[in-house]
Formats: sequence, structure tokens, C-alpha cells
Amino acid sequence: MDVDDIIAKLTAMPESAQKEACAHALEATKDMVFIPSPGPQFEAYVSEADVLLFGGSPGGGKTALEVGLALNQHHRSLVVRKNFVDLGGVLHTLDNIVGKEQSFTGGNRPVYRKPEGGIIEFMGVGDNIDSKQGNPHDLICVDEAAQVSEHDVRMLMGWMRTDVKGQRCRMVLGSNPPLNSTGDWLITYFGPWLDPQYPNPAQEGELRYFLPDPDGGADKECEKDDFVLLHGVKVPAQSRTFISSKFTDNPFYDKEQYAKSLAGLPLEAREILVSGNFLTDRSDDAFQAIPTQWIKEAQARWTAAQPVGVPMCAIGGDVAQGGNDRSVLAKRYDGYYAKLEVKPGKETPDGKTYGGWVIAHRRNNAKVIIDIGGGWGGDAYAHLRENGVDAVGYMGVKTTSAKTADNLLGFTNVRSMAYWRFREALDPSQPGGSPVALPPDPEMVADLCAPTYEVIRSAKGAQIKLESKEDVCDRLKRSTDKGDAVVMAWSDGLKMANLQGGDWSARKPRPQAILRRRMA
Repeated sequence: MDVDDIIAKLTAMPESAQKEACAHALEATKDMVFIPSPGPQFEAYVSEADVLLFGGSPGGGKTALEVGLALNQHHRSLVVRKNFVDLGGVLHTLDNIVGKEQSFTGGNRPVYRKPEGGIIEFMGVGDNIDSKQGNPHDLICVDEAAQVSEHDVRMLMGWMRTDVKGQRCRMVLGSNPPLNSTGDWLITYFGPWLDPQYPNPAQEGELRYFLPDPDGGADKECEKDDFVLLHGVKVPAQSRTFISSKFTDNPFYDKEQYAKSLAGLPLEAREILVSGNFLTDRSDDAFQAIPTQWIKEAQARWTAAQPVGVPMCAIGGDVAQGGNDRSVLAKRYDGYYAKLEVKPGKETPDGKTYGGWVIAHRRNNAKVIIDIGGGWGGDAYAHLRENGVDAVGYMGVKTTSAKTADNLLGFTNVRSMAYWRFREALDPSQPGGSPVALPPDPEMVADLCAPTYEVIRSAKGAQIKLESKEDVCDRLKRSTDKGDAVVMAWSDGLKMANLQGGDWSARKPRPQAILRRRMA
């Protein structure tokens, strides 16, 4: 029900009933500095979710909701934007609601002190949240959350606590759909509402419950009363929900004028922001190494059933031994990739354990490509070789004399070559089309889409230089382990295109490796 519906119902009532309804409304809201608008903003205001994603298109009242909750319902609040300079609009919203210019105290963290007690702080996340002090807050709002990495949001969650008895703690993520890969994590984090492939979809406003993986893996959906023990401490399930809003829901905007303003945006941004659809396709960076559309076409070719008669050809292995990273296996059957195998790094603490995991999944004498560049994979590689596995070490920083398929450009290193070779394999314009079929996995897509490239001049001529893994991971604030494993699986091992006669059945089988104990 929107404002027009309420006015229509009110004016249809007898005059005495109108006065009674107005008196009741004034009494109920007399202590409220902010009154949410009927519709999505009100639904978000009263939501019981621990973590709420509210938004869609611009102008839906996201910032007003954040500031209004801080004014009305919370004692110590924090409202953040990606960059400090972007806080101007948030502070302007505060001034409008409290009816006072420059209502806040300036500084690196502007502060508004509520007359009845309590504060609202404002902060820019910047490039390194790890260096910032995390004081307790019972409300944390991330304005335009799609511009902030998942790592930074999770760090902010660690600041969400209170010593005020009975005070509720919650986080509100106000956001338009992501315009680049930084915000793609929202689709996974709020999968029940945003991911069309989520096995158990949720309705808007419905509460779903999640628990962290004690070993550092992905959060798992659970029941309301479930819990885990972390370092001996009982951790209850956290509730999440999503409520969409659009500028047409905001009674304070001239809808036609606002629509006219949005119509002036570039086409791609207009399609994403006006629709409010978190899954709307967006244009790639001009120098994105692998086009997003080619990846999605490869996913469209994928089926749950593996191709009949096609052996496992290669396994790409990204190794994590302990810590918060994950170990990943990408199993390739010619161009078909099975769903990725993922383990928390704590479950593969050494090369022997990782090697055993690989052998348990390996079939048909598939070649195993192990990333040994960072030093973590060396022990696993050695263990596999000692047990007769056809394993090769992948070191992305090594130089290579390889050329692109058209023989025009070289590569600065093996990583650049491997990603470009996978790009060439995904190219739909090649004769017969692309043979690659990729499984549904939003994080894998984000990994593959993340690296950019440049063409540089060197003594060896023009070369393709891929963005380094360190720079990509620093930008995403996480490892690109899934994408790297997929690329490695393509970088070596059998392919139909390389088989004489193109007949898998003509291959002579080779003996399988048998896991044996490494000699001291």
C-alpha cells in the first residue's frame, strides 16, 4: 500500500473517523524524528533481519532509511560509503531529516550527537579497512554497498556489538545493482533472493538463516535455532533478507522528473539502475581479458550429466595449506567442466593430504596441473609425482615464448598465456563454436571476469600482459582460486582437437597411479 492508497482510504472515511485516525497516527509517531514512507521503506524499517539488503534503482529511499533508523531506533550508529568524499549526500539527508544545516561535527569521521543521547558516525571505508579502529556500533549501514568489497563488509560486521541492555544490533546494506565486479558478491550472499539458480528461492522480506563455516568456507543456510561453536563460543544463526525499492516508491520525488534524469544516463547504466535488477548484464571493461558474455554462453552449454565416452583429461589444482584460503580442483572432460571441488585450506594442511584428495577424484590418468607459484603447491606437486601421477607444475610468473592463436602477439608470462588461451577457447566465432561448458558458479564467473590486460612493447615485440594475481586479489579482497583452477585445467592435458582422428575410444589406456607412502 502506497501513500496514494492510504489517502484514498482516509478520504473515503467519515470525517469523525478521519480525525480519529489522524490523532492515532500523530500519537504513534510523536517521538519519531523520521517516519518511513508506506511501502518498501516501511517494510525495511520494521524488518527483523540481522542483515538487510535494501535497494534496486536510485531514489528508492535507501539513505533516508539508514539515517532514519539511526535517529529513531539505535544508540550508536555508523553509516559508511566506499570513499569519504561520497558522504556529502548522506550528510545532506541527515540535515533534511533533522531540519538543520550542518547538523554534524566535521572531521575524518563526522559525528551527529542526538539530543536525547547517542551518536551517528560517518566514515569512508577507503582502500584498507584493516587499518581502521573498530569501535562498537549497534547499527552499521553501508550506503551503496555494491561499491564495497565483501571482505570490507565482513570486517565491518565485526564492529557490530553493544553494551546497552536490550539494544538490537543490525546491518543495513543500501545498494543499487553492481556496475562492476566489486559488488557481485551480493548475488551470492543474498542468493535466495538474487540468484535464479539458488535451489530454494525466498520471497522478498522473508527471513533466511545462515551460519559461518568453522573452517572458513562459504556460509551455509540453516534453521533459525541452529548454531556452531567457534573457539568454544556458541554462535547463533544470523538472519538475512532482501527488500527491493525503486524511485517510483518514493513519495517525495517527482516521478516524471526523476525518470527524465535517469534517462540521461549512459545506456548500460540506465538499463541496470532503472530496472533495479541485480542480474542485469553490464558492459565489460575495455581491457577485460575474458568477455563475460562468452563465459555465460559456456555456462548455457553446461548440463549436470557429464559427456558420455569422454574421459577426464585434466585437473587444475589451486592449493591452500591451512589459513583462510581454499583449495580448489577443476576437473575437465575435454571442454566440459564438472562442478568445482572446494575444501577449506585447513582440510588440506600439507602436500600429502592435498595429493590424496586429488587422487581420490582423478580418473582416466588425467593430467594434474598444480599451481606452485606461491610456494604452497610445491609439496603437493612432489607428492603426486612420487606416486606416479602425471603432474605438472604451473608457475604463472615464468616467461614463455608462446604466441596468440593468430601468431601476432607474445605473452609476458605463463599466467598471461594461460588466461588468453582460455579466452581463445571460449571464443564463439571459432569454427564449430566454443567447446567449453562451464558449471553454474557466480564466484567462478567473477574470478574469470576480474583480470584485465594490456599490450606492451618489449625487446621480444608486442606482448599481452595480464593483471597480476596479487593485484586482482587485492582489488577483490579475496583469492581468485576458482577461476585460476579452471584456467589451469585448460592449460594442459588432452583435448579432442589434439587427438588424431578425433576419436576418444582409439586412445590406449595407461595404468592408474596408486597412492603410496612417501619414503623418508
